[in-house]
Amino acid sequence: MVQPPLWKTGWFFALLALIVISNLLLLYRSLRSRYKLRQQLVQWQIEAYNLRQLDEMKSRFSTNITHKFRTPLTLILDPFEQLLQEGQSTAIQGRLSGIETHARQSLGLINQLMDLTKLEAGMMPRHTSVGNLNEFIRTVIGIFQGQADSRTITLTVNGQLQGDYWFDADKLKQILVNLLSNALKFTHNGGRITISIQATPCLTLTVADTGIGIAADCTSSSKSGQKGWEWEETIQ
Repeated sequence: MVQPPLWKTGWFFALLALIVISNLLLLYRSLRSRYKLRQQLVQWQIEAYNLRQLDEMKSRFSTNITHKFRTPLTLILDPFEQLLQEGQSTAIQGRLSGIETHARQSLGLINQLMDLTKLEAGMMPRHTSVGNLNEFIRTVIGIFQGQADSRTITLTVNGQLQGDYWFDADKLKQILVNLLSNALKFTHNGGRITISIQATPCLTLTVADTGIGIAADCTSSSKSGQKGWEWEETIQ
């Protein structure tokens, strides 16, 4: 009996059909995966667009609200400066000076919000100038002296800088005000805040306080003191 050629046998056609069906299934799965990937990519693009729109709305809102707060504060400060120059009694001048100080601090916070908006937009300029950095730092620290005295908190400054430095006065003041505000906020009455200034090998400013700090198992930067935790924050 003569056997038919291999390509004419039934099992050959069955194998060929199986190969064709397998290829069709693979093609279907590939096309389906591409379709899902394309749909997911479109969804990501839509979400990214919505996030950009939300960020722009947030930036516009922050800019508008800070301008609305800044204008009346500026209008309040101008008459206060005139009143202080008119030679009021010592008691009245002291009260006016206190009000002016708090108003300027509020204005500084509003300016920080405006700076944050500029920073998010990548438009944060630097305004550096030459000045006596030692006097500048001590002047900023002096803003908090009255609050520290009222709570019997000792403010100590260690270190002395020689000569003039290039620095951005507004940015450095913001940093110092934030550090000292936090230190006063978390330091108990009768505590101690120490500001250390070093100029070698680079300019380093450290603010340490005897406030509540954080738990020792959360960081290695805190150490136990006689009046609770001693916490340090350093800028360079």
